[in-house]
Amino acid sequence: MASPAVSSVPFNNGGEPAPVMITLEKGIKVTKEEYQSLTPRSYKKLTGRKLNFSERIALKVTQKEMQGKGSGKDQLAAALFCGFLGVFGIHRFYLGYTGIGILQLITLGGLGIWALIDLIRIITGDLKPKSGDYGKTFDDY
Repeated sequence: MASPAVSSVPFNNGGEPAPVMITLEKGIKVTKEEYQSLTPRSYKKLTGRKLNFSERIALKVTQKEMQGKGSGKDQLAAALFCGFLGVFGIHRFYLGYTGIGILQLITLGGLGIWALIDLIRIITGDLKPKSGDYGKTFDDY
């Protein structure tokens, strides 16, 4: 599977923005929304060709990149996890930092100091999810 070609015509005949079309192999075109929902099985149904392992990974990576900013993680949830369970590093697991979460679990959050620093960093917005920005911040409440 080569990288998909993305093309867009600025406006269709009705004056409305035309959908972004992505060209798969064999000239098969799908909309951005259809591409986002593609699975290896549905790709095979469309093109007649099974994706190999690296192509499956490439498909998932490009779909994730197309989603844009926002990880779906909630800043308030991260702050609450840190405030109540910070010494166990639960907030780090939630934010995607598994390695640091394990270290905090072993050290009891640096005897609470590390957890307190993390709480301040979460509240100020300095500690973000590993996969990008928060999907929902304090400003959204």
